[in-house]
Amino acid sequence: MRAAIAAPGGTDAQVHPFGAGVFDVMLSNFGVMFFEDPAAAFANLRKALRRGGRLAFVCWRTRDENPVFTVGFAEAAAGFGGVEFAKVDEPMLIGRDVDDVLDYERASPTAAEVLAGLSPAQAAEVAAQVRDRLLAYASPDGVVMPAAAWLVTAQAV
Repeated sequence: MRAAIAAPGGTDAQVHPFGAGVFDVMLSNFGVMFFEDPAAAFANLRKALRRGGRLAFVCWRTRDENPVFTVGFAEAAAGFGGVEFAKVDEPMLIGRDVDDVLDYERASPTAAEVLAGLSPAQAAEVAAQVRDRLLAYASPDGVVMPAAAWLVTAQAV
């Protein structure tokens, strides 16, 4: 079994020329959140895994669950105190129908980058897969998806 282990400051997973299908397992310990372009990095990692290979990583959860990110020098130096983070989880209207959302997604930089290296037939297949996934969120009112955001409040000190 061949395993690749990534750590902060290690190989740039986004561009490293891994061999195709050479790893059985890839592990990362608090490294994936540093990917400059997560889609490109994960795509590159996927190419390096054999079919059926496993990816496992540990990454931080929310700031609310990790006070190391919310208590300390940053808020003090900026002149704020009482910084609080509240989760706001509400459904969001993404578009009037699935085709509207698909057109919007196709225009995104991430989609353009993903589709750029594909043949027209491959790009059409990926778009069909995305369309099929979006159908689950379609309703007579439009495409409504769960959305998660932070409401951040602070006091000037």
